[in-house]
Amino acid sequence: MKVIENLLWVSFSLLAFSPTRVLNNSPVSRPSRNLPISEDLFKIIIGLILGDAHIYRSKTENASLHIEQSLEKEEYLRHLYDLLKDYCKSSPVTRTRTSKGSGVTTHSIRFTTR
Repeated sequence: MKVIENLLWVSFSLLAFSPTRVLNNSPVSRPSRNLPISEDLFKIIIGLILGDAHIYRSKTENASLHIEQSLEKEEYLRHLYDLLKDYCKSSPVTRTRTSKGSGVTTHSIRFTTR
């Protein structure tokens, strides 16, 4: 288990918190706030990635963690946001989507780290 935890730590650290990355041969500097992650928070993040969250990395930005839940689980999502708010771009936002096929409308709430 320790080996898997170490691999996840290295992978997540390299992906989400790399000091610089190269895009079209030009360095992009790290965001100005360098915040450490406690061991407990790291374990929570790993659990989220293994469950409901996902890591997203565009071609022009560093990786970010996306967490989204149905509106019925808003209290849970806001609790997660409280734990991660120092690492987030903005407060949670609600989304409404309508399925093209069935016409069913769903409501969710989400937030993204920077």
